[in-house]
Amino acid sequence: MGSQTYDLVICLFRNDLRIDDNEILELANQSKHVLPLYCFDPRHFSKTKLFGFPLSNGHQWKFLVECLTDLRKQFQSLGSDLVIRQGKPEEVISNLLKTLNLGPDVAVMFDKEVLGEDAEMENALKKSCEVTVEGTWGKMLYHIDDLPFAPKEVPDIFKNFEKALTDTCKIRKCFERPKQMKPLPEGVDPGTFPKPESFGIHAPEQDSKSQLAFVGGEMVALDHLQKFLWGHKGDKASSDMSGTRLSPWLSHGCLSPRKVFWAVKTYEKEQKTNPSTEKMTHELMWRDFFQYMAMKHKEKLFAPEGIKGEQVTWKHNMDHFNAWKDGKTGVPYIDANMRELAATGFMSNKGRENVASFLTKDLLLDWRLGAEWFEANLIDHEVCNNYGNWMCVAGVGLDPELSHKYNVVKEGLLHDCNGDYVRLWVPELDGIKSSKVHKTWCLEATDLKASKVELGKTYPKPIATAAEWTD
Repeated sequence: MGSQTYDLVICLFRNDLRIDDNEILELANQSKHVLPLYCFDPRHFSKTKLFGFPLSNGHQWKFLVECLTDLRKQFQSLGSDLVIRQGKPEEVISNLLKTLNLGPDVAVMFDKEVLGEDAEMENALKKSCEVTVEGTWGKMLYHIDDLPFAPKEVPDIFKNFEKALTDTCKIRKCFERPKQMKPLPEGVDPGTFPKPESFGIHAPEQDSKSQLAFVGGEMVALDHLQKFLWGHKGDKASSDMSGTRLSPWLSHGCLSPRKVFWAVKTYEKEQKTNPSTEKMTHELMWRDFFQYMAMKHKEKLFAPEGIKGEQVTWKHNMDHFNAWKDGKTGVPYIDANMRELAATGFMSNKGRENVASFLTKDLLLDWRLGAEWFEANLIDHEVCNNYGNWMCVAGVGLDPELSHKYNVVKEGLLHDCNGDYVRLWVPELDGIKSSKVHKTWCLEATDLKASKVELGKTYPKPIATAAEWTD
């Protein structure tokens, strides 16, 4: 991208809610005026496309507003402000330009999205506003211009993708944090945050059972990253970015993947490389993999047959789906994870893999039901990652690594060996004080009675079972 200067650059923020390592600020700050803008786009608060689940989750709203509040404070400290508007960005920007009555020397810059309404918005913006429109790529660890292949030739198998990139590509350095921002144009009202009720959203209460109360914003994210690496000595990263608890900030762009990568490398240089820090880098590559898969396969990511093109007769048993989403399947480990999601907007990656496997492999339900439910409820939702993971677990992706069927009872015993997690989120089973809580249907009637559990009344009988659960 060139270094042309403008009278005004509108920096449209979407899923890049940070100051640090933000290329659009580096480019925009060369101009006379900079207008940082965030639009509460009504399309993001309507319904999911296929099954119509409301996109009005209070946990998602709370985290987003915290991210924007932090971003606004940072801009104010740099001599600027974050302008807040409600409406479709292409319409908001068009109205802003008419109000400001500026000449043609204006540009709109934003961090590009691969799929969804955000990509559609970019095209609409180019048509509706007769100004320069420029996009950057800041979501990926590996920049698109550095790939050893064209995006349409990205390997469909993760191991091949990972090897090709690690053998030939280097990670770019982060853009420096600006010390000062160019001022807003004269007469611009920064605006206020809309009320959640205007989108049918009700602010949630923090659940006391949650391990971590997520707070949105770049400054909190940077502090969490620092404490995670140096406070824990880098030894507690589990098998995914949700294990580091970084994923909500990554999904909103409060942290760039490069920022995490170079923080890990600094730690490894000063301390040592260990399996956990290596796993963090590995999981950042999985994020890239799904981004580039979406770029390559586009709408196939949302097809029932996935990118594999395999025709599967998916069921749409809504009684089973409702039991799954409400955490009332009668399978305690599944129910605990789904109730945690409902109460907090978050779930571990192991939990996600197991509930997805249960929905698609045990209940044989359409995987897109699960993907859309996650979209409507996860505070760390990302389109490419979410749909890519669901597609793979459902067995309609091309990568075999995630497609095996999980023995959800065995997994529960492995990751919650004493049953503490289940009893935390499924309190009606609190009387079962051992790992037996994972297989309530196998308990003797006397044990159930002593535990004050009556299957079918105080807790459901399983809506499905599998032969391998008896192993």
